[in-house]
Amino acid sequence: MKSWQFGCALGLFGLLILGPQAAKAASVTQIATDPFVQGTCAASGATNHKAIAEPDSFSFGSTIVAAYQVGRIYDGGACAAGFAVSTNNGSS
Repeated sequence: MKSWQFGCALGLFGLLILGPQAAKAASVTQIATDPFVQGTCAASGATNHKAIAEPDSFSFGSTIVAAYQVGRIYDGGACAAGFAVSTNNGSS
């Protein structure tokens, strides 16, 4: 069994055992928005707005940093780079 198959099987097993309460325990917090529109992003004539692209994150101790592209340009790049930081394990 490949590692990703094992991970999927383990996750499914956990949901079956723990039930729907486990799914309710997780919550989603929006950490970014795209404030740009076609007229405010002079980088290209073909941009994609209202979307955050290519996110990545890193953590060390209780600090979590996430970085992402804002105002994605179709042929590569973005209008801006965004980031979010939590210093309390993601509580805020």
